[in-house]
Amino acid sequence: MKATSKAILVTLVLSGITALPAAEAYTVTHGHFAWVLHNILDSAGAGYSYEEIMEALNAGERPSPEAISRAIASLQAVGLSPHQGWDADQALTLHDITSVVVRFHGAENEVDLSDPDACLSFAQDKGCHPMVLQNVYRHLLHAVRSHKALDAGVELDVLPCVMEP
Repeated sequence: MKATSKAILVTLVLSGITALPAAEAYTVTHGHFAWVLHNILDSAGAGYSYEEIMEALNAGERPSPEAISRAIASLQAVGLSPHQGWDADQALTLHDITSVVVRFHGAENEVDLSDPDACLSFAQDKGCHPMVLQNVYRHLLHAVRSHKALDAGVELDVLPCVMEP
């Protein structure tokens, strides 16, 4: 699949972040992705379910430019960014998403971040199915909770990594 086709497909699939009808679909930007990802990862230790986190995020207004800037700075501080860095207003692509997954797993030395197919393959091998953004959020929330549980020697009731279609 060509990169342009992937970007269009990602835009259509990602419109499922909120319960918007298909006619009101919008393009997800780096900024919105960063804001949601930051809030999910920030809430990981609070014990909220994925559904509770997303309901709270969807209940509010769209994030302000300041909130997006803070989210991007927070993610950058821990080494999470798309393959070419964050650009708050840029449309999010599948390659952007999968390169964040690669960095999240600390595999940037094993996977060529400039290769979209290598990043996609890595994400899929980790059980993350990035064609639906909710799957990515669930995967990362699950991974954070699993890591924290291992560090604490406690098993948490974590969400499944992959959302069923």
